[in-house]
Amino acid sequence: MGQFQTIQTSYECPICKDTEIVESKDDKWKFVSCKCAEVKRYKKMIQRSQIGNQFLKIGFKEFETNGRNEQIVEAKAAAIDYVKNFEKIRKTKNNSIGFFGMSYKFGDQIKKVGIGAGKTHLSIAIANNLMKKGIGVMYFPYKEAVLQLKQNRMDEEFYQREAGKYKTSPVLLVDDLFKGKITEPDKDIMFEILNYRYLNCLPVIVSSELSLDDLIDIDEAAGSRIIQMTKNYAIQFKLSIEDVRRGASLNYRLR
Repeated sequence: MGQFQTIQTSYECPICKDTEIVESKDDKWKFVSCKCAEVKRYKKMIQRSQIGNQFLKIGFKEFETNGRNEQIVEAKAAAIDYVKNFEKIRKTKNNSIGFFGMSYKFGDQIKKVGIGAGKTHLSIAIANNLMKKGIGVMYFPYKEAVLQLKQNRMDEEFYQREAGKYKTSPVLLVDDLFKGKITEPDKDIMFEILNYRYLNCLPVIVSSELSLDDLIDIDEAAGSRIIQMTKNYAIQFKLSIEDVRRGASLNYRLR
């Protein structure tokens, strides 16, 4: 008589056996989502967001404020408040948040205020917290993303597909907006994306070394959209010109 070999099947979730549904504790005839379903949705959301694995553990707890400038403390509080109130404001024209710097020119030298203040950290922390709530966020690293779109602008199908992801994502995180040399095509691409999101009340999380005035100077149309969208959550890191002259800095990495 032959022997039958039992095949042991392993499941990522032994509770639902990867079906993502389980019987309700209150009604055995009713099925509900398994706890693993939320975790899996979050993992898929992270993959679609294009946020690197090194950013996944970035949260508000990891953002240190002890002994730092009061502006840093207030920026963290604003970021937490934004996440808390997101559902109330997400359908409005003022549904976005921005972290901005500023710059001073001394002769041929330009000194920027806000570098290392934690703009990207807070932006990523907001994104992670929103994704944990099931809200999709798309990461847009300005220099790399604009370069890719610009290089493929003649490929209509590719361009519309890639630009469309940034236009229609539930939330868009624009990191280091207008960093480096800026060309007219760069400005055209950013206005196209920002204007679509503005008209359709789609939120943006934006960080930039530039001030709001700088953004207006670079592109009044795109800058005005950002000012309107971040009206209630526009955080600008500032230092007086005297502080800048004597070498004061908000840069945490230089401590």
